[in-house]
Amino acid sequence: MELEGGSGITRDVSAHGVYFETDHSFAPGAPITFSLLLEHGALHGPFRLHCRGQVVRVERRRAKTGVAVAIDSVRFDPIV
Repeated sequence: MELEGGSGITRDVSAHGVYFETDHSFAPGAPITFSLLLEHGALHGPFRLHCRGQVVRVERRRAKTGVAVAIDSVRFDPIV
């Protein structure tokens, strides 16, 4: 997962949301923009999802921060 100014490790993804862990801090209700690289999700090869959403939950997990996001919009870009 690529974030503005950093990165995260995706733990769960659905059509409407994502949960990831990161070193960065986020606040519930904050807008967020990120992208996901899906290497095995399409018949025509890998693609990148550019997403916008809103942080709905933030929790401390070990040395990382867990962030749950509700996705508002998605743009698909094939990787060639």
